[in-house]
Amino acid sequence: MVSRPRSMVVTEAPQTPHHSPALRTRIETHNLVVHRVRKFLSDEGYVEIPVPELTPATGSCEVVDSMFSMDYFGALAFPRQTGQLYLEEVVARGFDAVYCEGESLRKEGKVDARHLTEFKLIEIEKKDMSLEELCDFEEALLKDVISVLTSDCIGEDNVARLAPVLDSDHPRMTYREAVATLKRLGFAVEFGDDLGHSEEAALVDYVGNLPVHITHFPE
Repeated sequence: MVSRPRSMVVTEAPQTPHHSPALRTRIETHNLVVHRVRKFLSDEGYVEIPVPELTPATGSCEVVDSMFSMDYFGALAFPRQTGQLYLEEVVARGFDAVYCEGESLRKEGKVDARHLTEFKLIEIEKKDMSLEELCDFEEALLKDVISVLTSDCIGEDNVARLAPVLDSDHPRMTYREAVATLKRLGFAVEFGDDLGHSEEAALVDYVGNLPVHITHFPE
């Protein structure tokens, strides 16, 4: 057994973890938004449904080539992208309005600000909800969340930027109307084309920097 001379013993003062104010604000804002969404759904009569994280079938918007897969005791299984199938089933069994919450995992071809491999996804399903009612619901939910975002959360500039979103009706247009508008704005877009980031940004700017619902996409 070898002992060190006392002069070589190093004592360290307890270290206090350093918390970035910016990181703390982002986390607190994230939690505030999620809490507000949950409260809004509960107040509207939506019932939370637990759904499995591993499933034999998934795929957001019926897109199946973005799924991770794994061997589940000899069977093929997928980390959940969406709880839509489970929500539809419980609505068919008699629930009027339901929602689920979880992490959506997607095998994207690239990862950037618009393509994430993992993010929180909160989904709803309601019996006999019309397209107009769905747009009304989305607008009301967004406005409710914005109403609690203070300058401490997102800064004075963003509070001012979101004020018109809170105080105005959100415009709606069909896909055909969107394509016609984009053509007038100089975009080379044809019926059936997807709308990318540039097209979306142009439409938002066209309606006065407000959220805009685009409906009736072609198959």
